[in-house]
Order: sequence, then structure tokens, then C-alpha cells
Amino acid sequence: MGMAREPASAAVPPPEGGAARPGGWAPLIFGAAALLSCWNPVGAPFGLVVGAVSAVLAWRAFRRGPPARARGAVALALSALAMVVAAGVLLTTTGAVGGKLEGEPVVQARSQADLDRALSEAAERTRSR
Repeated sequence: MGMAREPASAAVPPPEGGAARPGGWAPLIFGAAALLSCWNPVGAPFGLVVGAVSAVLAWRAFRRGPPARARGAVALALSALAMVVAAGVLLTTTGAVGGKLEGEPVVQARSQADLDRALSEAAERTRSR
């Protein structure tokens, strides 16, 4: 009858240089970076953003097919865990969850009388110049 058709993926040549597209390593690396940076209050926003980017990349890699599916699934799990931990760290640090933080404040607030006195002294120094 006719010739057998080749699968569509076989008809597409590899990109320049002859190497095939890497299968899902970027989302895995982004997921690991998000997980490594999400545990402290300074890095938690970075972990949240990189985790979201990793989740999008992982979902795209997961849908690509069997070679990248396992790495995409692991990257999706890493990024989801990083986003949950980062959100928890941010909420706890801001005091939205967990109630009042214990210990002495790092910066002591001035009373209204102290502020008035400091502003009056600064005004006097300015007028004397």
C-alpha cells in the first residue's frame, strides 16, 4: 500500500550543533535553589519567586513526555515544598502566624517626650547657625 509514517518527533531535526534539547534539568535546578533559599527570612522571598518559576518550568517539562517526566515531577515537588516553606517563614516572621514574638526588640522605640525633646534641640541648633 503505502509507506509507513514516521512519528512526528523523528521528523523534527535536533537544534543547531546536533544536540537534542535537555530534558527537564532547569526546573530541577531551580527547584533545588528555591528549596535551599526558602528557610530564612532574608531568602524566603527569593525562594517563593524561584519556586513559582520552577513550578511553571516543571509543569512544562512534566507534560513534555517520558524522558523528562520524572525530573519534572521531582522538580514540581521541590518547588511546591519550597513555596510552602517560604510562605510559612514569611508569615511567621511578619507575625501573621504564631502570635507575638518573644524576646527584646532589636530597636527600642522612643517615647513621644523623647522625640519632642530631640526635635526641639535640633530646631535650636538650626536657628543658632
